[in-house]
Amino acid sequence: EVDWNAKKDVWISRVSELVETIKSWGDERHWLIDEHSKRLTEEHLGSYSVPELFIKTPQGQIVVEPVGRNIVGAEGRVDISSFPSFNRLLLVSLDGQWVVKTDSRITWPSPWGKQTFYDIVDALVAD
Repeated sequence: EVDWNAKKDVWISRVSELVETIKSWGDERHWLIDEHSKRLTEEHLGSYSVPELFIKTPQGQIVVEPVGRNIVGAEGRVDISSFPSFNRLLLVSLDGQWVVKTDSRITWPSPWGKQTFYDIVDALVAD
């Protein structure tokens, strides 16, 4: 039997860790960061809250938005989107690791980490 509460707890913990890491990377760049609580409702998991980030960079705005734990082919997804362009990349959780994918599910060439995050932000906010 699947322990959905345990899966939910692990997911909330992973998202919270991710958000804290991204906040520290944004702080290094002196970006303005606003954290909110986002309510999600999923089958088997019910309703729960996770943090989401709104980041203002000199080039534009980025949103780090958890989408959900129950994702086909992954153990969760967080979207990183830019405004006003609406460019988007997906962070998917695979085997306990964050993997960056494009909207068409092509894997980003470099592994998730601080430099990759900065590269993603630059790519998303570019005109």
